[in-house]
Amino acid sequence: MKYLFIVLVSILCSTSLVGQRIMDRKSIGPIPHPGPSERAEFPGGQIELENFINTNIISPKQKDSDSSIKSVTVEFTVNIKGKIEGIKIIRGIDSIYNNESLRLITLMPDWTPGKNYTTGGEMKLPDIIEMVIDFK
Repeated sequence: MKYLFIVLVSILCSTSLVGQRIMDRKSIGPIPHPGPSERAEFPGGQIELENFINTNIISPKQKDSDSSIKSVTVEFTVNIKGKIEGIKIIRGIDSIYNNESLRLITLMPDWTPGKNYTTGGEMKLPDIIEMVIDFK
């Protein structure tokens, strides 16, 4: 009985670690979520996404003494037509940075939707994207 209890505790502890994510706050772009086998993608891929963000971001003015990087985490869904919907702030800073992050996401063109491949062929699926936007 004691052995069975130890085995069960070991299994429960190992499965609780599976769902954890590590966020790299220095990178721009989507953070992996469980979802379709082929993830939704910005037109042109990761490099074009970074170019789009760097070109269109309007960084709020910071005090001269504050040179730290500020990050806002945004989540949205790319539907089966590639349209962005359900945008929400997961981790914000203040209304100025949060509103700029929302503005930036709403400017984005349609994405290529996520896909799963089944025995019946290709099936498009909605995909949840979590993205960290860094302000320098």
